[in-house]
Amino acid sequence: MKIAISGAHGYLGKALSDHFAQQGHTLVRLQRNDCPLQQPTIEKIGENCQTFIHCAYDMSLSTWEDICRVNIQGTTKLFALLAEKKIPQVIFISTLSAYPACHSNYGRAKYQLEQEALARGFLVLRPGLIYGGEQRGLIGKLKKICGGRSLLPLIGSGRQVQYTTFLPDLLAFISEAVASELGSPQAISAAHPRGLTFRTILASLSGRKQILFIPIPWPLVWFALFLLERMGLRPPFASDSVLGLVYPTTSADFSSPFCLEKFRPWSA
Repeated sequence: MKIAISGAHGYLGKALSDHFAQQGHTLVRLQRNDCPLQQPTIEKIGENCQTFIHCAYDMSLSTWEDICRVNIQGTTKLFALLAEKKIPQVIFISTLSAYPACHSNYGRAKYQLEQEALARGFLVLRPGLIYGGEQRGLIGKLKKICGGRSLLPLIGSGRQVQYTTFLPDLLAFISEAVASELGSPQAISAAHPRGLTFRTILASLSGRKQILFIPIPWPLVWFALFLLERMGLRPPFASDSVLGLVYPTTSADFSSPFCLEKFRPWSA
């Protein structure tokens, strides 16, 4: 089967590309230069592509105006091109951070794009906090901060509930969705249904039995990171990620029969 993947050098995109290549599929790995969100093009896909998996998202953008211009408008144009090309199956990788009243720009953008994807009959997958494999992404950054430390900063109360997704489980689930041509317009929560508090995740990433948390008001952390971003710097932790952690979804739907018992519980 011929499969095209955008964002093929990202955390999930690279893992998916390697996974499908090992299964013997023909892979078209689209990078930013091949399929820029500002001016999407799909000429590189060629003919007879059965599945397109859209993982690409420019995380370097911090203002809502830039996110709308690049990620939302660019992906909307890409969706139109995919529909015009009549790709049999399109899978849009969203996030559990996407919900109607979300506070983060990342969640807002993904939620808008979910509506566009569903309207075109695409499949939407909503992973939680992805971990495993090369351990990149948000969990990877948190692990670098927490690893081996018994004294940890805590953003907010730490009681915010997060849902996690083990990368090998997600790869297997997407592979199953591709093989079964599961492509009807629906959004599936691709995470383990038992949530964990942010405090529990940090303690697990630390690896220490006894942890002393130092609570820090989240607006203070957010504002400091926001100022660094406005100065043209790229802090290791985005200000928008703070909003995603402080205001996680409270309405995740795990009722789909396609994801029940597909994802294992959290284990650092």
